[in-house]
Amino acid sequence: MSTSVLGKASVLTVTISSTTTVIPNIVSISGIPATGTKVDVTALSDTTVQNKTGIPDLGDFKFKLNHDPTNTVHIYMRDSQKAAALSEILVLTYPNATTNKETMGGYFVDYNVGSVDRNGTYQADVTYHVNSNTAS
Repeated sequence: MSTSVLGKASVLTVTISSTTTVIPNIVSISGIPATGTKVDVTALSDTTVQNKTGIPDLGDFKFKLNHDPTNTVHIYMRDSQKAAALSEILVLTYPNATTNKETMGGYFVDYNVGSVDRNGTYQADVTYHVNSNTAS
């Protein structure tokens, strides 16, 4: 029997001043990045190309939210991005999976407010660069 992971009840949190805080108004979440690299280690004496795994690039984690300019968490993420803070912790908690959390270390790269949906809600595209990721 296969298990699917529902996205509807997923929770994304950020640590602010040692307090885990839910990021409100999230509309969509991109997948967890994990791009492996390949290093060519072929020697002149080899008869086929030889490769090994290099340092992984965890890439960017992206999400979209309905922006609230008065929400303290939204303000914190935007200010953190502007200040180039490098020590943020995000945790994505899945509602019904065997591995129920992804804990990511990194920093906010973008917090762009601009698009408006069909109902007139301002949305923000948020990009978080992942330096470390642990599933638990």
